[in-house]
Amino acid sequence: MAPLNMAVFALSLILLTVFTAVLLPMASPLLGRIPMTWPHLWVIASIGVVLSLRHRPAYAILLGGVGLALATRLVH
Repeated sequence: MAPLNMAVFALSLILLTVFTAVLLPMASPLLGRIPMTWPHLWVIASIGVVLSLRHRPAYAILLGGVGLALATRLVH
């Protein structure tokens, strides 16, 4: 089972790399200029962790954080 899991993980990682390198700039020129680094991966993983809690207050905090990030982006 371990070799199969490693192969699926490697394939998923390759597809994700191709997606971010090729398709993301086509979808949004602003996102295409941002190089994907480890901090981006940590943020995305953290969002996944919060969503996996299935706890309404966690969803509210996440939504509040997204709203705050968007508001600060609009102000600058």
